[in-house]
Amino acid sequence: MSAVAQSVQNVSPVVKAALLLVARALLVHLGFPCPKVSEILAVTGAGRSRAYELARAIPAAVTGLVRPPGRPALEHESSPPDVRCELRDKVIAFLIEHPGCVTTRGRRRRYSDDYHRFVLELAEKSEELSEGAFADFAEAVAVPLPTLRDWLRAPVPEAEPPDDETVDQQDAASARIETVLNEWKQWTGGFVPFCDHLREHLRIEWGLTMIAGILEKAGVRLPRKRGRSRRDGTLRGAFETFFPGAQWAGDGSTMTVEIGPCRFTFNVELLVDADSGAFVGLSVRDEEDAAAVIEAFDDGVKTAESSPIAIELDGRPSNHCDKVKEETGETIVIRSTPKKPQSNPHVEGAFGLFKQIAPPLVVVGNDRKEIARQIVALVFVTWARTLNNKPRSDRGGATRVELYNETEPTAEQVERVRKALLERQRRQERRLEKAKARMDPAVRAVVDEQWSKLDLDDPDGRVRDAIAGFPLDAVLAAIATFEAKKTKGTLPPSVDARYLLGIVRNISQTDEGQAITEALLRIRLEARDSMLARLAAARDTMLASTKDTDSRIRAAIAHAMEAHRNLDRLFWLQLAANLITEQNDSPHLDLVRSASRRIHACFAVPYWDRLAAVRFLAEQVVSLA
Repeated sequence: MSAVAQSVQNVSPVVKAALLLVARALLVHLGFPCPKVSEILAVTGAGRSRAYELARAIPAAVTGLVRPPGRPALEHESSPPDVRCELRDKVIAFLIEHPGCVTTRGRRRRYSDDYHRFVLELAEKSEELSEGAFADFAEAVAVPLPTLRDWLRAPVPEAEPPDDETVDQQDAASARIETVLNEWKQWTGGFVPFCDHLREHLRIEWGLTMIAGILEKAGVRLPRKRGRSRRDGTLRGAFETFFPGAQWAGDGSTMTVEIGPCRFTFNVELLVDADSGAFVGLSVRDEEDAAAVIEAFDDGVKTAESSPIAIELDGRPSNHCDKVKEETGETIVIRSTPKKPQSNPHVEGAFGLFKQIAPPLVVVGNDRKEIARQIVALVFVTWARTLNNKPRSDRGGATRVELYNETEPTAEQVERVRKALLERQRRQERRLEKAKARMDPAVRAVVDEQWSKLDLDDPDGRVRDAIAGFPLDAVLAAIATFEAKKTKGTLPPSVDARYLLGIVRNISQTDEGQAITEALLRIRLEARDSMLARLAAARDTMLASTKDTDSRIRAAIAHAMEAHRNLDRLFWLQLAANLITEQNDSPHLDLVRSASRRIHACFAVPYWDRLAAVRFLAEQVVSLA
């Protein structure tokens, strides 16, 4: 007798018939003898329809008996259906109340800060979720699972109470303008999706520029201005000229000559008449120094048979030394405006054209250096004489030589030009004196102390002098930024000391703008005008409704990051700084770090604006004095 119980006898006849039908199909496929279907049904006594129905379900059940190689996947517990439905209902209600908080353009989906906070609040209210329930939660709130994990790791941005202030529509010219303003008041998404919403759902076929102008005029959306303002300088737009022979412009440029395996580099000093464009003087030497300027000036005097009223050179110290002023006699030596090509366009343009058409200078000779120097001089003399005698279509067909020789200025013109050029020289010298006076010795000492760590070249200290003319806070922030970029490897290639100077200038300008705004804020608070009365009322409401200090700081940061005006942002940042400094029993640095994390969590605010907000908060709380 078998020791194993014959449990097959307890199986239903229908199940037996279904098993035999499945086995029969397998036997037929393998070529083995098998009973007929009628015989199977007769022996088991099962019905044909029910037996075939179970036979179709058996292969799927048998397949689950054997798992694939490897460790079995973990079974995640899903959320109950009623929980998922409740989440979806809350999400749909929020989307209806906040149109535009979730927008899709192409493959990317954008979420507003309001929706971000809403999802995080739902996650906080839910109990600890299993992996499967967490995936169901992400699906219910329509946020990809990786994005939701990132949101939960980041600090939660605080929400600002809704503003009940109505939009001023006095300038509305039609019902469509009122519709645009009302829709924007309820809209929480981006500007471009808002324009798509107007076209697709409200049939307002206006372009982005017109809609932006309506919102800006109403004061409900102030777009960020791009570009940089032009620097004030001696010249604007174009080089001011007087008459031929009144003013020469000079500059140097390097020229390399190859003779056999050797390479030689020379400096070519060129003088050009500012009015006629004639090339008057030339010098080829080893380097750009005072001797090169004097040699080119003497060559120009020989060419023109007279000296000019003034000669304009760049700010290189060798161009304005006592030796140059002595050799040029009564000619006024003027500094050109730095970093402005339009202040010396004639020489810059001449060198640019020459370098475009100049062939490679490759010569083989015995005395290589002397031959190379003579070739450079010959090429430039030939080129200059050719252009001097070439008719100019913009000057009535006259050549540079004719324009220079045929002009006879009166004594009154000469005196008037001399006064104008002397005034230009005085402004340039005054600018240099002011730059030196602005240099703070203490700041220069800090820069010198940190300079060795930056690995930058500044042999004559001119860049450090320029940096020392900026406030200490901006200098320290710029050095920290430079070191961080260097550590992370994000510095541009071939970076030099001027890059650090640019960082200092940008941070100083930003801080100056914030200081101006802060002063304006203080003055307007004293005046109690209508704009700041609204901010003061919102501040009082927030302080009255929130007693906890941490909650007040979070609310102030949220107000600052969602402000559309720089004035409003500085108001709330100053309030947050005051709340932090008033805490005697709490570490101020921890509160600043917490506020910084909340500021950087507001991704809708541009990165540089967030950095400026953190820098402002740190400077208000942690003083260097």
